[in-house]
Amino acid sequence: MKVAEGIAIISKYQKNEECYAQHDTLYYGSYSKTYKLMNKEERKQMDDLGWFEDKESDSWQVFI
Repeated sequence: MKVAEGIAIISKYQKNEECYAQHDTLYYGSYSKTYKLMNKEERKQMDDLGWFEDKESDSWQVFI
């Protein structure tokens, strides 16, 4: 499940983050705070799961 796996990775570095959905998109956590803490494998996994940066809100974004 791409949503749950992505949230689990982000949550390793940021607890109790705001999560919200709009249309067909889920937003979770701070991209800038967590991306630099993730290792190369986690970054690739996030990419493979379809998660990416929402530059407007500085959060992780995934289509659901």
